Amino acid sequence: MNDWMPCAKLDRRSPAAKTRRPRRIGRAFGRLLGLALLMLIAVLVLRKVARPFVFCYREAHSVNELSREFKELQRENSELIQKKIYVASREGAQIEARKLGWVMPGERSIVLEDRSGDSESSSKKKHGAFHWIKSKLGKQGHESG
Repeated sequence: MNDWMPCAKLDRRSPAAKTRRPRRIGRAFGRLLGLALLMLIAVLVLRKVARPFVFCYREAHSVNELSREFKELQRENSELIQKKIYVASREGAQIEARKLGWVMPGERSIVLEDRSGDSESSSKKKHGAFHWIKSKLGKQGHESG
């Protein structure tokens, strides 16, 4: 007596068929979970590996910014040194003193105001508002340089 049945006669509703289907779902879920875990590990490793490159990029950007600022300060320093040398000279000291409103003994200061109302010419006059005219009424023997 043969207890073996051919495969074609196997009913899909049989207990053997019902047990196969949950195994397929379990295997698919396990594979999906494993793939998600593998991707998570890959992302974490890539973040660890990329951290030094990001740090290097940020430092290079910072160095470039500081280098630009250093060059700007060097340029400003050289301009200030030139101005210091200029103001230390007699001519430069006189010109800077006149800009501050000082006059030499025997001179008179005259302020000319712009009454035309022209905004462009009045803005130019704000920077050079004081016009100095040497007066010949001062001491005769005195020469101002």
